[in-house]
Amino acid sequence: MQSQQINLFYSEGSSDKEYHAELLSCNDGFMVKFAYGRRGSTLTIGNKTTSPVAYDKARKIYDRLIAEKKGKGYTESESGAAYQDAPADKTFTGVKPMLLNPIDKAQVDVLLNDSHWGMQIKYDGERRLICQNTVDIIGINRKGLVVSLPRTVEETVAVMPFDQLLIDGESIGNVYVAFDLLEKDGQDLRGLSYLERYNQLLGVIAYSSESVIFAPLHTDREAKRQVFADARLNKEEGVVFKRLDAPYSPGCPNSGGNAVKFKFVESATVMVAAINDKRSVAIVVYDAAGITVPVGNVTIPPSHALPPVGAVSEVEYLYAFPTLYQPVYKGVRSDQDACDCTLAKLKLKKGITLPLAAYVLMS
Repeated sequence: MQSQQINLFYSEGSSDKEYHAELLSCNDGFMVKFAYGRRGSTLTIGNKTTSPVAYDKARKIYDRLIAEKKGKGYTESESGAAYQDAPADKTFTGVKPMLLNPIDKAQVDVLLNDSHWGMQIKYDGERRLICQNTVDIIGINRKGLVVSLPRTVEETVAVMPFDQLLIDGESIGNVYVAFDLLEKDGQDLRGLSYLERYNQLLGVIAYSSESVIFAPLHTDREAKRQVFADARLNKEEGVVFKRLDAPYSPGCPNSGGNAVKFKFVESATVMVAAINDKRSVAIVVYDAAGITVPVGNVTIPPSHALPPVGAVSEVEYLYAFPTLYQPVYKGVRSDQDACDCTLAKLKLKKGITLPLAAYVLMS
């Protein structure tokens, strides 16, 4: 049993970060240590284990930590090019979407009144980019992997009069909702403001059909407030706010950002642990040591196939105890992995706190 060390790097958009992890022998056990920060700056250091532990436990923490970082795009190459951690049957494209941080109600009130920010409905589907060129049309998920597109969507994009397109949006069944345009006819649009990109997107979607539509953008203060109220009343998933003068930045900032989201209900990525009677499954998440934590059961509605044991799925809920209260099954997440099913991401009922160990993998 030997000490191990790994150096990881991430470079995309304005982000240029490094992360270092070490599994080392210490007294009668092993420790897992880390250091991270912007490349070239003073790094933040810390321990994933508060005291020496057995090798098997330390190794599990170390391996899970590396898997989590690589799943977020870190690579061992100092170039920081996105990590190609794709399953054997999938292809990594190197293209990743801009991901959004959540905000609270107080921040929502500020952005509703701010004319620099536009608002859109948050659609309840799976994040998809569509890449169309003279050779092929492919879908790309939030991890940058090639995924299939509905035939109707492919056929619609195929007849658009453009040599090349890269569209960002949400796939909902056989309908694709577009909300951003990153490339068109060989021109990279990422550096343009969102309002400029959105206006060009409308020009593209004008050649579309009912299978490819656009997400309406609301910029007027009163319009935003009315749409927000209607969205809550109609039980939409939530809303998204985007700074109108901001460029497109792939990845997710540590906090804030030029695009943020507010959900009317909470959602969790969980793993199916067992199949119960009457179309119900037991669900779990992982704590920082990689140990499964039961978070209750959820009924599978007739509109969804019964997921197999081990399936990574999405569940909406009101709060966690950590058992999920009033869970609603939303479906299997093909764009999420086991490392995304973490205890630390759950929203606990007010007054309930998790032990520190549950958060250590969130650095």
